[in-house]
Amino acid sequence: MGVGNGLNMAYLTETDLASYERDGFVALRGLFGDDEVTTYRDEAARLAALVSPLEPGKLRLQVEPEQDGGAYGLRMIEPLVDLSPVFAELTYDRRVVGPVE
Repeated sequence: MGVGNGLNMAYLTETDLASYERDGFVALRGLFGDDEVTTYRDEAARLAALVSPLEPGKLRLQVEPEQDGGAYGLRMIEPLVDLSPVFAELTYDRRVVGPVE
């Protein structure tokens, strides 16, 4: 994907764009405050408990074995927004959607 891929150039630096080109994502450090990060971590933990036990083939879940060969780890819940008002609201946050407009 090139510079004309819909990313908001005013929002992202050249380093950000290079990271996106190389890795397929951009980590924007400091985008969220500590309280917000705590809220999102707590919500992720709540959702993990909600969908437990983690098992391959379970609807909505992508799981993968932990590195030590033990229990499964949660990779993704999809769809998610109907289970989480917190993450549903985040999908409309200008800080998240702004760079891709």
